[in-house]
Amino acid sequence: MEGGIKSTPYDVWVNMQKQPAWIEIEGHPKVLKVGQEYKLRTYIEGVMPDGYEVMTNSEFFRLYTNEVDPERFPLTIIPEKVGEFGICLLLPEPDTTDLKIIIGKKTLLFPIIVEE
Repeated sequence: MEGGIKSTPYDVWVNMQKQPAWIEIEGHPKVLKVGQEYKLRTYIEGVMPDGYEVMTNSEFFRLYTNEVDPERFPLTIIPEKVGEFGICLLLPEPDTTDLKIIIGKKTLLFPIIVEE
């Protein structure tokens, strides 16, 4: 581990991209509401939670650590704008600490719809 981010060998990294992955929002809402807080958890099969980053565009969502129930839902999100946005699970580049990953290339993207 370098600089606090895991260094991932290339063959392991390629396999991680092909693993089943999901996000779960508590209560399974189909549409989120602006200003409401939602509990969130993520999963990539075969990858420990510290092996990837969860990201949203801070202009659209606030993302926090869930202090109330971190074992079941480690994160909370609060949508701030109406529209369709994404929550990304970012995989680190092999053998680097670079997390500037282009969406659709080395990222798992989950669309989220937000209404007023």
